[in-house]
Parts: sequence; structure tokens; C-alpha cells
Amino acid sequence: MIRAYSKSSTELESLNLLNQLRKIGLEPDKFTFPVVLKVCGHFLMIGTGGSLHSMAFKSGFSSDLHVNNSLFRIYAGFGAISFARLVFDEMLERDVVSWSSMIAAYVLWYTYLFFQ
Repeated sequence: MIRAYSKSSTELESLNLLNQLRKIGLEPDKFTFPVVLKVCGHFLMIGTGGSLHSMAFKSGFSSDLHVNNSLFRIYAGFGAISFARLVFDEMLERDVVSWSSMIAAYVLWYTYLFFQ
């Protein structure tokens, strides 16, 4: 349901559903975090993204490749390159997406710095 909402015109409902599920005692899994993090990134919700980062860490998903790639992309998308780099440096496993995202984040950051 959360994924379906995230791909609809009512993306924010995915975050509402996540909150409702948590209220009844159901916790997100490693498949839920990337979905809701993408929604946070789309709506520039850095505070909610940070809360989800904390929740993922406390839930034991801090070593999951897909969760980490999603966290990295959300921080890089917000321009928080230091947080993105911290996530990248702490990743136990990196793939092509991780490395490509890191390079793209630095290119975007340097472009912003030098052309402002």
C-alpha cells in the first residue's frame, strides 16, 4: 500500500500510512524505507527524512545497501553533502549506484559552488 501511494498523485499518503501503521505497532522493513525516503526527497522534507534515517538505524537497517543508497540520495538531493558523505563512508557495502550517486553529488555540489 505504501509503495502504491508513493507512485500515485497522492504520494504524501504513503507517509500518513506509515505513521498509522507505526501507531498500531507495525514497524517498517527494509523495503519500506527507500520508498518513503524517495517521497521525502520529492517534497524536500529533510526533517522527515532525518527522522526516517534515525528510525532505519534504530530498526537495524543501517547496513542495508538499498536503505543506505536511499539515505545518501536524499541527503545529496537536499545539498547536505556532508551528511551524504557520512552515509557513504559508513556503508559496509557499495555498488555501482552508490559510487555513481557519490560522483553525481560532488559534481552537482561543485557546479553549484562555482557557478553561483
